[in-house]
Amino acid sequence: MYEHIKDLYSFSKQNKFGAFLIILTLHICTWDDNFQIKLNQLLYTEYDMYILVELLVFAACKFIIILIYTSVLLKGLFYLFFSIEFEHKKPFINQVGEKYQKLLHFGNTALLLVLPSLLIGYFLLIIMSVHNSWEHSLNYVIKQFSFTNLIILLLLHLPYVMAWVYNEKSDNRAH
Repeated sequence: MYEHIKDLYSFSKQNKFGAFLIILTLHICTWDDNFQIKLNQLLYTEYDMYILVELLVFAACKFIIILIYTSVLLKGLFYLFFSIEFEHKKPFINQVGEKYQKLLHFGNTALLLVLPSLLIGYFLLIIMSVHNSWEHSLNYVIKQFSFTNLIILLLLHLPYVMAWVYNEKSDNRAH
């Protein structure tokens, strides 16, 4: 297990997907005005370890959100595409499964990265709470998970719903 987790975080040829998600997260973080202000403050005016930890907590929260989004979307697409193609090519189930195996693999990789990311985020939160109260630190993290994130997560479940509807209609046609 340790070797597998270590491999997930390495930027080897096998793990370009993990590296892509990290780079995407950092890019999305720079869209946030508060993140930019704190980053400028850290880089150009004063070096404060608390600001660095605050930025890392923000980035860790975004990374966890992106991992969950990616996992839900890719697995949902796998089930949707598999359901549609399986209906038309039942004898060739192995070929259909192999065709979309990458979607499932990437979805599982993203999901496997969530737990280590949560542990890193928790560790950073403990460091952050030394400067401020634990309550202040938790409120800061909770602000990172907005209502918009919940709506997006629900919308990412659409491929699952579409696969279910497609399978229900297929079952009704068969009867």
